[in-house]
Amino acid sequence: IYAEAGESTLISLKTESGKSKNVLISDVQIHPLTMSPIHVSFFEVDMKQEITATVPVEIINEDDHPKVKSNEGIIITIISEIEVTCLPNDLPHTFEVDALQLKEVGDVLTVKQAIKIDPKKIKIDLDPEEVVLKLDFAEQIEAPAEEDVAGVAGVEVISEEESKARDEAAAAAGETAGTENKEPEKKE
Repeated sequence: IYAEAGESTLISLKTESGKSKNVLISDVQIHPLTMSPIHVSFFEVDMKQEITATVPVEIINEDDHPKVKSNEGIIITIISEIEVTCLPNDLPHTFEVDALQLKEVGDVLTVKQAIKIDPKKIKIDLDPEEVVLKLDFAEQIEAPAEEDVAGVAGVEVISEEESKARDEAAAAAGETAGTENKEPEKKE
């Protein structure tokens, strides 16, 4: 039921007494190993009182968009869900946004353009000019053909003997440098 209804579709729940109640699913706990639901919380709604709920934005025709098919562009969803206030019977299941409304790379769809509602029934608490969907440039990163050696430029290669000699010289310099600043020991 949750997969179909989500958290924004009113469902009728029969109680043990046989009475039906209009509810929204408010929370689902999933078993971490079996991924099956182990607990569901419901929120009973008063059909005559407005409620506030989050409605998911569903992008349609994304894969059919000519710019996406030609790898010139990608569809970026800026807003994935919208909070609305309305009577329970007016609560939309999803807001479908058609990606084919975007024509050129750089085009955007705002809340006002993308979300079609009856403002007398449903209130959206978002700026109507806020961007919901964008057609952006598709950046393709090519794997380098050869190993990148720019990071090792300027690295000096020395032999093992030379490395030992440098280590010994550094150790000797450290011993003399360490004794220069030492105070003489006092004998009692």
